Amino acid sequence: MRSFAATWVLLAWASAAACNNASDWDAATIDEGARRWASVYRGADYRVFLDTATITARRDRTYEVWYRTDHRVPHLRHGKHWNREVTRALVSCEERRYKVISADLSLGDSKPILQQRASPREVFEQQWREVALRSVDEATVIAACAVAAQRRRPRQVGSSERPGSQ
Repeated sequence: MRSFAATWVLLAWASAAACNNASDWDAATIDEGARRWASVYRGADYRVFLDTATITARRDRTYEVWYRTDHRVPHLRHGKHWNREVTRALVSCEERRYKVISADLSLGDSKPILQQRASPREVFEQQWREVALRSVDEATVIAACAVAAQRRRPRQVGSSERPGSQ
């Protein structure tokens, strides 16, 4: 049986082609140069997008992923407004856990008002965060792992191309 988040991800990806010309809030995908943001969660007040173009496998069987959260209503932090959070994280697909590497808060595409960065040592020492069932984090991790698995899948060889089939 498919989870709530997996079903949501499949629906979001299926509608991507039809929504490319919509505003950022309504779009299923947003192309920004090297980044391709695919919508993985939509709530009443915010949307979460996963950058499907830059998911990177690491030797420790985790993946480095980027995701962004666009808020419908701006928030205030240290006297400055922001409505976008761009996060870089490590994801463990096998254990459904993650660690945050960096986070930037900005008002749309403008310069970040706050940037937080963890050094490689801080990331190593950071506790893994468990992904709660039916959460925004679950939807994001499931989507990242689905893209990573698709990229790992070997090319299918036709029967006429198998060794010894000639």
